[in-house]
Amino acid sequence: MVAIYTADDYISKDMLESMENSSSKRKKLLKNINPNYTAYNKTGELITIENDLALIETDKSAFTISLLTDNQDYMDKASQVNLMNLLGEKVTKAFESFDEEYIKDQERKEEEFYERLATDNKKIAYTIYKNQIFVEASKILINTSPNTVKPIRANFEELIGESEDLVGKAIDILNQGSNSPTGDEDIWKINLIRLVFTDESELKNINKDLALAFYQNDIYVRAGKILLEKAPKTSLGIRNELIKSIREAQKIRSQLDDIIKANRG
Repeated sequence: MVAIYTADDYISKDMLESMENSSSKRKKLLKNINPNYTAYNKTGELITIENDLALIETDKSAFTISLLTDNQDYMDKASQVNLMNLLGEKVTKAFESFDEEYIKDQERKEEEFYERLATDNKKIAYTIYKNQIFVEASKILINTSPNTVKPIRANFEELIGESEDLVGKAIDILNQGSNSPTGDEDIWKINLIRLVFTDESELKNINKDLALAFYQNDIYVRAGKILLEKAPKTSLGIRNELIKSIREAQKIRSQLDDIIKANRG
């Protein structure tokens, strides 16, 4: 089902449409979930068997549930189907809760970090940094995963343009009266790291290789999160690998952060 869901050919689209408009769609795993969610299913029945395979899109996630049951005369059909209703409901609520808690946690961390930025220059630099990470992550996805980001490419390109314009204006503001102008290419990236994540007043005190590794790592983390959040359909087949890669990159990021703050190396 995942292969059909993520494919872009005529046959797959036709099969997906059939599963979206199934006459038994809301009788088993999908019965108790939010009716506004896009969902697909394929059922199967024999005398004592009730099966269902469902794919569900919530606001932030896409996932599959598969359940094969054989009551072997231990229960009646109604009880068997009721268990399937409950499973679909509980699994979907688990994904909803995870998405909600994840968003709250990210917002809390963002607020805490922003509050620790002591000067206006640091806050401006952080805005530039976040936007530039988004721009570069989006460009990587467009160039390396065109099919995956195809449904959101137009929106991506519009946001990239807006972000680049904002970065340009913010850099001009930041350079006014600064002893360490942002400069070009790698220099201004390193300077952003200095401004946002350290208390160093001079660029020469920053380990350039570490700073650039930190910057690049954040780009990859952002790219993975964009795929998970903005393209749940087309990234479903690589979701587990993406989550694993993001977690590994976040661990590396934390280690680099500690090194940069300690001004080692």
